[in-house]
Amino acid sequence: MDVVSVILISTPIFLPIILSMGYSSLWFGIVMAIACEIGTETPPVGLIIFIVFPDLVLWLPNLLN
Repeated sequence: MDVVSVILISTPIFLPIILSMGYSSLWFGIVMAIACEIGTETPPVGLIIFIVFPDLVLWLPNLLN
């Protein structure tokens, strides 16, 4: 699947969950876009890397704290 299809299918499912947990929708969009783009660059393990190593995505938001 291409990135646009993944985003259009999964955003209506995951966004209400993310918002109910109190997370920012902006950061959800940024992390989702990065995960989808890297997933297309390094299939099939690109999206799994962020489950195993979440610091790869969260290092920039942690710098802002």
